[in-house]
Amino acid sequence: MAFASGFEYDVFVSYAQVDDLTDEGRGWVSTLVDKLKNRLAALLGRRDSVSLFIDRQLTRHKDLSPEIITSIENSATLLAVLSPGYLISDWCRQERKAFVKTARERGVKDLPLFIVERDRVELDDRPEEFGDKLGYRFWITDEDGIPRILGDPKPMPDDKEYYKTLDRLARELEKQLRQSGKSPGEEISQQDSEDTSSTVTVYVADVTDDLDTEWNDVKTALEQQQKLRVLPQIAYPRDPEAFEQAVSADLEQADLCVQLLSTVIGRKLGKSGHTTVSYQACRAKELGKKILQWRHPSLKYSDVESKVADERHQELLLSAQACNLSEFIAEILTQAKKKKPASSPPLGPGGAFVFVDVYEDDDPLAEELCDYLAERGYDVVKPIKGTKADEFRKAFEANFLDCDAVAVVYGAAQGGWVQNQLVAARKLTYKRDKPLYAMALYEGPPKPKPSLGLRLHNLQVIRCFDGLDPDEIRPFLETIEQGIRASRDSHPASASSSTRLECATT
Repeated sequence: MAFASGFEYDVFVSYAQVDDLTDEGRGWVSTLVDKLKNRLAALLGRRDSVSLFIDRQLTRHKDLSPEIITSIENSATLLAVLSPGYLISDWCRQERKAFVKTARERGVKDLPLFIVERDRVELDDRPEEFGDKLGYRFWITDEDGIPRILGDPKPMPDDKEYYKTLDRLARELEKQLRQSGKSPGEEISQQDSEDTSSTVTVYVADVTDDLDTEWNDVKTALEQQQKLRVLPQIAYPRDPEAFEQAVSADLEQADLCVQLLSTVIGRKLGKSGHTTVSYQACRAKELGKKILQWRHPSLKYSDVESKVADERHQELLLSAQACNLSEFIAEILTQAKKKKPASSPPLGPGGAFVFVDVYEDDDPLAEELCDYLAERGYDVVKPIKGTKADEFRKAFEANFLDCDAVAVVYGAAQGGWVQNQLVAARKLTYKRDKPLYAMALYEGPPKPKPSLGLRLHNLQVIRCFDGLDPDEIRPFLETIEQGIRASRDSHPASASSSTRLECATT
């Protein structure tokens, strides 16, 4: 008896005979099915709670036998073992079409079809019934780009990638089986009743083949989190225009973009000059999405410069975090928890006074930041370009003592000047009559930059190397507004008593 209500079988396994051949014992497919059944039983709670149908005799007639047709009609899901042999099997084609027909007659819109990729098959060669469903890849490529089947001929106990992929497959099947047996109306009702208001959507960018293992690890870790929606949920097409459209559609829904990078630049996309890798990063930036990028810690700056000729890809790699994948996953989860807050009313004129401290070489960077703050209702001041040194120091002290928050701009300025300004600000903090709500280091191009050798308590770092990034600035503004509102609550009578200053110009 199947676990899925109303079915005789939980899973119908469709495979090509050539993929299960062996000199002795069970072949690759039979071994996978045995291990999958055991893992499903553990997830569902009882060994006898899972029923899988697999035709081990492989008696092939011209048409499907009545027994096979009945088994398909009474199966909750279809598990297709995709391979070159599967593609040319007429028997597999008939099984696939029979299952799709039965599912459609039951009113199922999202086909409960699971694809096990035993070997590499190009996306354009996949059966049309598979649509854009993602598969579970049981193969990897070696350094020469040649595919190697995991667990072939038999998985060894230390074959980690095989068992990780098997576990992902089992967990997704478990979810499907718990849902199977409900009417389409019941499924829609349950989806509508779920509270998605606090769900964060994370886009895990499509990767080059050499990073498939890491991509699966990241995606699996995120999918196991509650209140976290992970994209993509489809396989992207190879056609450049269709690829770009699919990526854009997913990125528009995302709150956070995650990208894994290696020295492989990705497939070229038409005439744009972009690759699959660079396009996703560029599109995320255009849409104003926060981006977290990762590279392996063994990939040093010198390696990037020597191994990667493409300047655009070099720049992506050099700006990526070089750390262990587990640390990167932890950072993703931390950032995902920083859900965009519900919009609050602007503070309005005179609400908060921000001092933008800048050396004259970085005046264009400061001007852009001043404009952004002023447009959002903040009062802003920065030093006047060309001010003499002694006048600059006096103005710095006066502005710092009077402001609610300070941002020191670090672009083309020397690190020593920036360090001195931050240390001076720290000293002056004790002379203030009111608390300083926020202090930030606003970093712009060029990069990379030498360390300033500072560890200042509550110093926020705003990194905008590719232009002003609202997501990077948001935490700084949130801190300011929290301080202002707390002050208003404590001293309502004096909440609006501040002097308005305009952004200084030359």
